Amino acid sequence: NFASLLQDQGRLGEAEALCREALEKTFSSWSTLPAGKAKLREDHAQTLVILQKLALLLQGQGRLAEADALCRKALKESRAKLGEDHPKTLRSLVNFASLLQDQGRLGEAEALCREALEKTFSSWSTLPAGKAKLREDHAQTLVILQKLALLLQGQGRLAEADALCRKALKESRAKLGEDHPKTLRSLVNFASLLQ
Repeated sequence: NFASLLQDQGRLGEAEALCREALEKTFSSWSTLPAGKAKLREDHAQTLVILQKLALLLQGQGRLAEADALCRKALKESRAKLGEDHPKTLRSLVNFASLLQDQGRLGEAEALCREALEKTFSSWSTLPAGKAKLREDHAQTLVILQKLALLLQGQGRLAEADALCRKALKESRAKLGEDHPKTLRSLVNFASLLQ
C-alpha cells in the first residue's frame, strides 16, 4: 500500500497521515451505514492491520506512548476477533514486543515473543494436517525466532541467542532459499551475534 511505500522512503509523517485517513474513513463508514452494511468495523481484520501500521509508524518517529496505546488496542482486538493463534494476532504480539524492546522493557518483550512462538507451535501441532496456520519453517515463525534471538542478545544471553539464530538461519535457507531477504536478514543477525 501507499503508506508502506512512503514509510520505506522515510516519509513517516505522510504515511501516518494516510493511515489516520484510512482509519477515519473506516470508522465513519461503519458508523453511518445501515446495520449489516458496513465494509469494515473497528474489530475487522483490515482495520487491525491499519492500527498496527499506524503504531509502527509512530514507533518509527519515537512516539512510543502513542504507539503503545495502538499496539495494545490492536492486540486486544486481534485476540478477541481473530483468536489467540491467528497469524495476525501473532504479528500483533511481535509488533508489541518490538515496541517494548524500544522502550527498554526487554523482559516483557521476551515474554511476548515466547508467547507468540508457543502459540505458533501449538497451533500447528494440534490442528489436523494441512490446517495449521503457521508451521515451524513458516516465514512468520522465522521472524519470531529472530526477534527473540535479538532480545536475548540484548540481555547478554548469547548462548540462547546463538541457538535461535542458527535455527532461524537453517530453516530460512531450507524454506526460503539462500537469496531470500529473510534469509539474508538471518545472516546479518547471526553475524551481529558473532561479533
